[in-house]
Amino acid sequence: YTRSVEGSSFKEYKGVMQIKATLSSLLALVDDIPAYPEWIHTCVEAKVLKKIDQRESVIYTVNDAPWPVSDRDAVTRNVISQNHETLVVTISILGVPDFVPPEPGLVRVKKLKGFWRFSPLANGSVQVVYQVHNEPGGKLPTWLVNSVVVTQPFRTLLNMKERIKEPVYRVKKYEFIKEKYED
Repeated sequence: YTRSVEGSSFKEYKGVMQIKATLSSLLALVDDIPAYPEWIHTCVEAKVLKKIDQRESVIYTVNDAPWPVSDRDAVTRNVISQNHETLVVTISILGVPDFVPPEPGLVRVKKLKGFWRFSPLANGSVQVVYQVHNEPGGKLPTWLVNSVVVTQPFRTLLNMKERIKEPVYRVKKYEFIKEKYED
């Protein structure tokens, strides 16, 4: 899905899917920052700049852009939370562009806000929602950015569906994540 955002000429995107997985395995995948280039569409570099605690990190990513457009980098603060009533896990993503100086040859994303949301379903599946709005910076034509905005979440979610099958993610547990209500 895409939608307009007040005060911006760039559209926000949202991808939704259902997947057979646990909350912890999905969290493990999204929390494996160095592996982002292997499954997040257009991501070519990802690293943790600061691990604040188990639930909060500052992340640096670089995304490939087609020639002649310059590649973009982003710095985000990612915060993991869980609603204790619904068990929904949310990873909030907020741009913090001034956390580190800009890299030469890259255009820094100045505004970014989004989230991953994992909602457990009765059938043992999880609904995954991936939603982001950003201002890509530089001098990009709005029509060009908005014409390709659905490709990023679509391909990322398809890649997630394959990547989550790997045992390293399937067996991961987090002590602060409750998977289901206990009787």
